[in-house]
Formats: sequence, structure tokens, C-alpha cells
Amino acid sequence: FINVIHYPENRGASYARNTGFNYSTADWILFLDDDVIPDENILDAYAGAIQRYPNAKVFVGMTELPDACNLWTECLRA
Repeated sequence: FINVIHYPENRGASYARNTGFNYSTADWILFLDDDVIPDENILDAYAGAIQRYPNAKVFVGMTELPDACNLWTECLRA
């Protein structure tokens, strides 16, 4: 089931993540930013990790950054 929470103004990424976390009733939450293109098997990968490490609290996947388009994104890729 999907619950959409919409605010009329942009409150930033941290606010969006915190809101999603606070409204969630799921056992697990997967956060993706709007500039991330996830691998088509991302959910299978995380489901497998959850089965292999049932006591883990956090999972972090591989990240491929987009091409740098300004000084900030160039610094991230360095």
C-alpha cells in the first residue's frame, strides 16, 4: 500500500525523509533521492541482505553518482 503525503511548498530532502520515516508502518524503509536511478534488482538485493543479516539495523548499497555538472558534484566524485 502507498501513502502519499504532499506539502504545498518544498521543505527539503531531510524533512521529506523524516516525514516518510515517521509515517511508515513497515519493517523496512528504502530511501532513494530523486536523482538516483536504481538498479532493476534493488529490492531483491535488499531482501536478500535482510534474509542473510536479520539482526542488521541499516543496509547501504553501492552508489553510482551521475556525471558531474558543477563544482559541488565534481567534489563528490573526487
